[in-house]
Amino acid sequence: MQDLLPRLLNDHGTEVVIVGALLVYLLMNAVTYSLFASDKQYAIDKRRRVSERALLWFALLGGSLGAKLAQKRLRHKTRKQPFAAILNQICVVHIIVAGVLISPIGPQVTGFAGEMVASLKPAETEPKPSKPRRFGPGS
Repeated sequence: MQDLLPRLLNDHGTEVVIVGALLVYLLMNAVTYSLFASDKQYAIDKRRRVSERALLWFALLGGSLGAKLAQKRLRHKTRKQPFAAILNQICVVHIIVAGVLISPIGPQVTGFAGEMVASLKPAETEPKPSKPRRFGPGS
């Protein structure tokens, strides 16, 4: 399991990883949009709401586009501070990361990240020789 990303890259190339990352990104944004829509409906129905912390976490983990779209289309959490400011900051960070990844230094950054992932694989070591078992006092 630890060498999944290097194995995927070797077997299928970067296209599979890019398509997979895009699918995860789209799924995360759809889930985040759904959470915002549910929270809006819960507010209308005066039911227990989705916590702001959960909404912001989903936005931070990749759903910022879905969060902003839901905020604008559903007119939800637009005036709530500091929630709106934090969501805007998350969006700015995601825009910067996307800009770096598409820029000419993107392959260097992703190559460095791939090397970091590959380095997480534990080094193969020889098993330690076992000590003979002692019996008697002090064992």
